[in-house]
Amino acid sequence: MNLELLDTIKINFIIGTGRSGTTLLVVLLNQLKNCIATPEIHHFIFFYKKYKNIDSISQQLIDDYKKYLTYYFNYKKNPLIGPQNNTLIAELKIGQKINYSQLTKLIYLGLFGNKGIDNQINIIIDKNPYYTLHADKILEVFPDAKLLALTRDYRGYILSNLQSQKRKVSKKNVIYHALVWNLYMRKIYKIKANNSKNLKIVKYEEIVLDKEKIIKEILEFFNLKYSSELLNFHEGIKHKLEEVEIPQNNIERTYKNVNNLSTPINTKRLYAWRDELRKDEIEKADFISSKYGAEYDYQSESKISVFKKIIITFISIPSFIRVKTFEILDSPKLHFYLRYKVNEK
Repeated sequence: MNLELLDTIKINFIIGTGRSGTTLLVVLLNQLKNCIATPEIHHFIFFYKKYKNIDSISQQLIDDYKKYLTYYFNYKKNPLIGPQNNTLIAELKIGQKINYSQLTKLIYLGLFGNKGIDNQINIIIDKNPYYTLHADKILEVFPDAKLLALTRDYRGYILSNLQSQKRKVSKKNVIYHALVWNLYMRKIYKIKANNSKNLKIVKYEEIVLDKEKIIKEILEFFNLKYSSELLNFHEGIKHKLEEVEIPQNNIERTYKNVNNLSTPINTKRLYAWRDELRKDEIEKADFISSKYGAEYDYQSESKISVFKKIIITFISIPSFIRVKTFEILDSPKLHFYLRYKVNEK
């Protein structure tokens, strides 16, 4: 492949709090012939420190990326992407000139088989809530990249996370998820302050309540053409499961996610938190997240006594330490190890 052609491909990112319609947009965008949208592969930040200043291909680089992609695909068989095209890596020549922008785009293209090497592709969009924490690095390598930040009412975010936790993973509570939501919203606020021209913030609730209007706005932001057929994304998604062998440790979660995506966008679960979170859980969420929530018109509905505020503050300490430690010591390599390699055991 002529690597200089990669410079003509635009790259943008979908970031945000997670559980806010990011995967939904990936499905929509991948229906466009000139676009590939990738669901949560972290190679850009994983190799950022080691290869951000590269100028040529080495055998070590080829080996590193092959190893990374092998781990990724062995664990995360995803019916929304693939099959992987290894020829793009295999065809690289030792000593061939390349920069980190080109290398990053090449890996994205390799996730989509023949579509990834189709000359019609002129835009890549990476959906990755985790990259909200690394927007500075994105804009260093891709200064013209547009960042779409999706947000969601913190109570809906908390409920969705509680209901989607893996059975064998230690359970995280309402307080933990509220603090994580705060962390991501702080990061989005910082991006907005420093790079407002690169950022567009969209609420999950807006997509659900006025999907056609908001999706048109998102596509316009990314310089993509809208078609009403895009809203029929739910048709046929389940059939893609037949094309991919899902690992046993991931199959239940995958089926649940695909079943959720294989129905049209609707308002059925928009405010489910009012019925499915307990009163004390809503109070905890409101106390912890109402400050940042108010900035995005997510209004608290609780009246919390001073005594309850003291109790919530006290019991929040372990979760606060956990989230703060993650923020300070965030390591892409550790993140990768915990997410993929430990699942080999």
